[in-house]
Amino acid sequence: MNIRFAEEKDFNSCVELDLHKNVNIIKNKIHMKEVIVAEHNNKIIGCLKIEYIWTHLPFISYIVIKKNYRANGIGKSMLSFLENYLKNNGQNTLLSSTMTDAVNPQKWHLKMGFIECGMLCGINEDGVGEIFFKKIL
Repeated sequence: MNIRFAEEKDFNSCVELDLHKNVNIIKNKIHMKEVIVAEHNNKIIGCLKIEYIWTHLPFISYIVIKKNYRANGIGKSMLSFLENYLKNNGQNTLLSSTMTDAVNPQKWHLKMGFIECGMLCGINEDGVGEIFFKKIL
C-alpha cells in the first residue's frame, strides 16, 4: 500500500469517495496538497481531506476508506503521513471532528491520540451534533 498526496490522475477516485462530490473543491484541494490517498494495487482505496481553519490551523474534514479495506490500519497510515507532513512544516496541532452519534469514529480518534475539545450542537442534518478533537503533534 502507498500513502501519498493525491495527484490529478486521482481526481475521479477522490470524487467517488467524497461525500459531497463538489468537483471544483476537490480539484483545488488536490492542487493545494490538501488530499491524501491510500493506494493499493494501483487503485485508490482511501481518501483524507484537510482544511486550514483561519488559514493556518489544520483540520481533517473528511476521511474515508472503502468498506472492504476498513479496520486494516489504513486510516492510521494516512493520519501518520499527514502528521509527519504537518510537523515537517512547523505545525504542532491537528483538529478533527465526528458526529455525536458516530461511536466508532469517536473511538478511532481517541485511539489515535486525539482528545475531545468541544462540540457544536445540532449542526448536521437531523439535528445531530459534532464533537471536535485535538491532537498535539
